[in-house]
Amino acid sequence: MKKRMVFGVIGAEVNGSAQREIIKGIIKEAQLHNIDTAVISNTYNLNCWNYPLPYENQIYELILSEEFDGLIVLSEPFRCDKPRAKVREYLLQQKSIPIVVCGAFIPDFDLPNATLINTNDESDIEYIADHLIDDHRFTNIEFLTGPSDIQSSQIRLNGYKKSLKKHGIPFDSRKVIFGDFWMPSGRKLANEYISGQRPYPEAVMCANDYMAYGLLDEFAEKNIDISKYFAVTGYDYAWNRYEHSPLLTTYQRDREQLGKNAVRILLSKLQITECGEIHSPKGLFKLGTSCFCNCSKKNDE
Repeated sequence: MKKRMVFGVIGAEVNGSAQREIIKGIIKEAQLHNIDTAVISNTYNLNCWNYPLPYENQIYELILSEEFDGLIVLSEPFRCDKPRAKVREYLLQQKSIPIVVCGAFIPDFDLPNATLINTNDESDIEYIADHLIDDHRFTNIEFLTGPSDIQSSQIRLNGYKKSLKKHGIPFDSRKVIFGDFWMPSGRKLANEYISGQRPYPEAVMCANDYMAYGLLDEFAEKNIDISKYFAVTGYDYAWNRYEHSPLLTTYQRDREQLGKNAVRILLSKLQITECGEIHSPKGLFKLGTSCFCNCSKKNDE
């Protein structure tokens, strides 16, 4: 006879720092309620289905287990269409248990019995833009975001727009660059600046840290001091921040609290405890040297 409840956590390549933070919150909160946690994940998470291990993604068949009392899906790391579609197929068969999706909205995980929760990316990006405008008096700020057809790209762009509007700075679509949320986007933009194809702004806001790393690294590898030209900020606080120079100013989302919230929602749906009103967790502004900042009062390091 089953004595303890089990919550399943569905991810992809869960050794990534972002997923580890969410899972840490899930496990902490689940342990408070004597609930076991089972993590289901592939290892390689490549942009293909059957390489290098043809059976790599069969692990997701475990989603169909009758042992689960609730499921938590980590939406953002599923880069490959086929495993994402297969996970959706399995989740749709789990009609009798509650599901919480953590992270950015992805159509494949828009499920009839699922609740979506995320941090407030728009507000976070607005905060970074406010910092550049209020503390540095920058008005010529460019924004490097992800693919135009991804909701999180647009949400983060909205935060940039809101800050500009609040400060009376006209929005110029030419200052928005759509990338891929990965380092090549930053490198490509860096070369456009270096070659003179694109004039230097006062600052470049990147919608995640990896694009910012690409930008910083390209300048560094060409022995060009980026600090002589413009400031750079990131978003998402990737853990290898100290491997890039100058140290990136960024914003750390509170993913651990996001994981705790997911468990509380499942408990509420199972009528075990009341979760009350769930708010998007507020993160921390992480000051670096890439924005030339001496605003120690804002440094949460």
